[in-house]
Amino acid sequence: MTAKTSVDSVRYEMIADMDIALPKVKEQMAISAYFDRLDHLITLHQRKYDKLQVLKKAMLEKMFPKNSSGVPEIRFKGFTDAWEQRKLGEVVERITRKNENLESTLPLTISAQYGLINQNEFFDKRIASKDVSGYFLVRNGEFAYNKSTSSDAPWGAIKRLDRYESGVLSTLYIVFKISDERKTSSDYIVTYYNTDLWHKGIQAIAAEGARNHGLLNVAPADFFETSLTMPKDYAEQQKIGSFFQQLDNLITLHQRELEKLQNIKKSMLEKMFV
Repeated sequence: MTAKTSVDSVRYEMIADMDIALPKVKEQMAISAYFDRLDHLITLHQRKYDKLQVLKKAMLEKMFPKNSSGVPEIRFKGFTDAWEQRKLGEVVERITRKNENLESTLPLTISAQYGLINQNEFFDKRIASKDVSGYFLVRNGEFAYNKSTSSDAPWGAIKRLDRYESGVLSTLYIVFKISDERKTSSDYIVTYYNTDLWHKGIQAIAAEGARNHGLLNVAPADFFETSLTMPKDYAEQQKIGSFFQQLDNLITLHQRELEKLQNIKKSMLEKMFV
């Protein structure tokens, strides 16, 4: 009886007959050591990035009051007053400024992960129309609410413009700014809208659900009637906002280093082999 040749054995024979270009042993060891160090650095930054993300999530849960408790589980030393509920419209004002003079031609979009970002960069193509004179003009430090839903932003996303001096947004967005930055910390507002504490308020005013294209049916007037929880003391607001801004900076730093090292590895794998 003649034994049948298996597919695996054929594959093995094909691979066994392949020519592989190999440097001398000393160079092999040097290449291996280089990539080992690179992998170690990648793992190191990945671990730090993951730990910081976990820390941020835990602190967002513990540094804001839950339900009607009035005080958070963890707070900075020296602050004892109960927090208060405020309507958003009491601490911010809506912006409906149009880009009539074409002060900016930078089309923006809101990403739950990256915030207000260049639309061309985020989508790799332009979604906005060529004529952006009818769009809202948004300036650095101002906020916008994107009513579009996604898996990581089930009730949309609220972000501050930090990356650019100005940009333009579709009038489907709700744009606003802090009314008095001597009483309300902008960094605190950024942090608050990184929690899910505001979702309940949006859920209540968008009770009829989303439209077919995934855009929540939230009227601006109703949006500014939603509540937010905040410390009475401006100094406590500042401390909370500053803490999370520093945490975000560290997260971004390790994320960038991780991406840089991964790109270096990819490039070197392509260039260091024949």
